[in-house]
Amino acid sequence: MSQNWWAIALRGLAAVLFGVAAFYVARITLWMLVALFGAYALVDGIFAVIEAFRRASRGSAGGPLLFEGVVGIAKAS
Repeated sequence: MSQNWWAIALRGLAAVLFGVAAFYVARITLWMLVALFGAYALVDGIFAVIEAFRRASRGSAGGPLLFEGVVGIAKAS
């Protein structure tokens, strides 16, 4: 994970920006928040699945990360 520190930082930044938008943009509707969260969960899940397969190809355990990615993708749908 130390090689891809930027991906973790990007995930965190996206989550923080989503949270800030939820609190400070008063005119945003519930539907828009749900759509934004769905998009975030989908992209986050896809990246988690990709990382799980990369870890598995290097011989590391990628099972928990694969599970996280599949659950994230399922939340988005």
